[in-house]
Amino acid sequence: MAYCSNCGTRIEPGEVHVCGLEKETPDRENGFAGEADRVTLQKQPAFALAPQPEVSSPMYSETPPQAASAQAVPAAAAQVAPAAAAGANGAGGASGQPGGPSPAARWAESAKAGLAQIDTAKLVGLLRNPLSALKLQGDKDLPLGVIGIAASLLGFVLWAWSFKHRVIGAIYGGFEDLGLGDFGSSMSAELPIVGPLLLTGLVSLAVLLAASYLIGVRRGEQKLDWREGLTRLGGLQLFTGALFLVGALAMFASPSLSFFLLSATLLLSLSLTLHASISAFRIAEERAFLFMLPVVAIQVCAVLIMLNAFSNQLGGAFGGMLGL
Repeated sequence: MAYCSNCGTRIEPGEVHVCGLEKETPDRENGFAGEADRVTLQKQPAFALAPQPEVSSPMYSETPPQAASAQAVPAAAAQVAPAAAAGANGAGGASGQPGGPSPAARWAESAKAGLAQIDTAKLVGLLRNPLSALKLQGDKDLPLGVIGIAASLLGFVLWAWSFKHRVIGAIYGGFEDLGLGDFGSSMSAELPIVGPLLLTGLVSLAVLLAASYLIGVRRGEQKLDWREGLTRLGGLQLFTGALFLVGALAMFASPSLSFFLLSATLLLSLSLTLHASISAFRIAEERAFLFMLPVVAIQVCAVLIMLNAFSNQLGGAFGGMLGL
């Protein structure tokens, strides 16, 4: 408990005391201090806090809870509905249901977009000069390399089909002269020619490109990634695909000319691939022979293995049809 040393008034804890002005009264003249002359105490807090903004409490909100919830439900539904609709459309498109593009439509759109990015001038340049493939870049000309490989395989398949058509005509004509036309037509239709030759061409081309790239990266000074190698070596094959197509057309006029074109195309494809690999990978002259020898050896072995399998399959088909 504390008292003022001036007026003797008791001071409460936390109060700021200020002595008031004394008032002259008759009682003071008599030596007594009346109640009116007592000091007025001003009770104030020790620290004054800044006024705080009024915060509305949800408990005392002017809007009733039921009305607030009723207003919140439509807003939440409006946010959820577009997301649910988008998810339903995506699921329907992925499963082929109505409401989204089918996988075939998406593939067609992507293929159309890819074809639109192909530089036709470079494509024509590859047909005029196959070695212009060395100027292609893997980041933007990769479709040209893929087109070149596909064109080579397609041209070889067309040559195989023309070869089968020629063989069928010869077999059918021979059996027709003997009065066995029906047997000759059924026998020639079952000859396994196009499929085995397609597999032979596919394996041969894959082995040639893979061996040239792997051995070229090891022997050469220029290390190309797989995109660059596929683009440049694959772009060369566009010219060979065109030559295969010419050979297929020549089969109907002269089989000997067609086989000559086939042999020349195979040798030219091998030579162009070797030359382009030496230039692309910057293989030195003293290492060029060590590059070409394993590539040619691997290519010849792959072709011999596939031709042996083709001849065995063709012989087995003839033996089965003849009952041997």
